[in-house]
Amino acid sequence: MGSERTVAIDVGSGLTKATDGNRRELLASVAVRARGEGRYGGDRAKPVSWREGERWLVAEDAIAFGDNQAFSNTCSREWASSDGWRALLYAMLGRLGVSGNITLVTGVPMAWYQELGEPLRKMLQGRHRFFYGATSIEVEIEPRVVPQAIGALYYHTGKLAELPAKLANIDCGTYTSGFSAIYRDRPVVNACGGVALGTSVIAGGLAEYLKREHHFVTDVLTYHEILQSGIVEVRGRKINVKQALRDLTLLLSRPLLDALEQCWPNRDEMVVYVGGGGADLFLPVIRHLIPHAQKMEGGVWAVAEGMYLLATVRQD
Repeated sequence: MGSERTVAIDVGSGLTKATDGNRRELLASVAVRARGEGRYGGDRAKPVSWREGERWLVAEDAIAFGDNQAFSNTCSREWASSDGWRALLYAMLGRLGVSGNITLVTGVPMAWYQELGEPLRKMLQGRHRFFYGATSIEVEIEPRVVPQAIGALYYHTGKLAELPAKLANIDCGTYTSGFSAIYRDRPVVNACGGVALGTSVIAGGLAEYLKREHHFVTDVLTYHEILQSGIVEVRGRKINVKQALRDLTLLLSRPLLDALEQCWPNRDEMVVYVGGGGADLFLPVIRHLIPHAQKMEGGVWAVAEGMYLLATVRQD
């Protein structure tokens, strides 16, 4: 493509992950427009700007200095290509020290790929000038936009000499879960999709359960930690909520199971992987429908690493 460097950036609804093949960078997907022109945290904060008189704070800077009531909505259909999304993308390019000509591979949820993929590609195509803190950066982008679930699948299988003829994966994220199927190395459109279901939905259900059963209320981060451990400490007493979590996840995962049942009538013939940050939580539920489903390696890095692999190893 005539580019000197390839970078993969997955601006997810919960986390933004990036790799250039040599290093990884991770940011919380939090973005907010800065109020005023003042300095935030002295020289420590690095606002992102690409328009005159407008600056954005992202990740730890947004959390420390931004108005949490004004944080960008990362779980909307409009997230990809929004100003908050762009601010995180630019911050990642700044962190990676990118400049000049690059191939940028990024992704959108599988459920919205047909609608959003091409408009995002057009938005990214060409020259971009922005500031990351006090540093001025200019890049010429050759973009490649793929479904996030395809990225996760290529991470797991892209280095294999030969893929199974019928292959599928489910990428369980913070706000959405995407799924894709590949037959003989080609995605099958009517076997790909997604639902607005991720770990945040289960965390919300957990919050209601703990309030009702144990009069316990805490912050969002702690609820997500409880999802991982299955243990909650209530007024000094540790309580095992693993069974309640399993029941809750099974109840709330019905939309995902229904979508998989409809889109994958031949699921018994496919090799099925489950990946993403919510893999451990959703895998036991998915096995109610697909007993042979197996966990994909890579966790939160699978999408970004897979997109990089797709761009550098398995180019069309």
